[in-house]
Amino acid sequence: MTQLPPSDDPLKALDQTLLQLLTALEVVLIARPLATVLGEEEEVTGAQLRTLRFLDSVEFALVGDIAAGLGISYPAATKAVDRLCDRGLAERYRDAMDARRIQVSLTARGKSVLQEVQSERTRYLQGIFEQLPQSPAEMNSQLSLLLREIIRDPDVLDAIRRQSGQVRTDGHI
Repeated sequence: MTQLPPSDDPLKALDQTLLQLLTALEVVLIARPLATVLGEEEEVTGAQLRTLRFLDSVEFALVGDIAAGLGISYPAATKAVDRLCDRGLAERYRDAMDARRIQVSLTARGKSVLQEVQSERTRYLQGIFEQLPQSPAEMNSQLSLLLREIIRDPDVLDAIRRQSGQVRTDGHI
């Protein structure tokens, strides 16, 4: 990874490092595991993965629930659901009580893909921690302290809740 020029300001240097870390994590925790599990030709985006994770946290959802839950527009949620259904990762069905309502849920394949992606992420992180002086528990403790401070901002906390479906009160997601 290309390093930005070092900064004399420690906070500016930390900001640069965190931005690089964010980009790197998007690759190694989202894009690469999805490509490994599904293959390069069957692209699932990070937004679609978040939709899968949201659906995994509920039995079923309406498209409006997905949009509200992820903090995205209704058309964006519809597009994500369309693509997931096209790939056999989610399915739509009519509500038994109200046929006008279309519910969305994960398919068995969608659940399997989520499990495989998590396994790929875990495998990658294990390899990284074999090369670091800190244990995963020590690193998690330090990152949790940082996260606990950041989520004092209600907008950040709401965004995390939308993305993950839940936030534990101890600062863990």
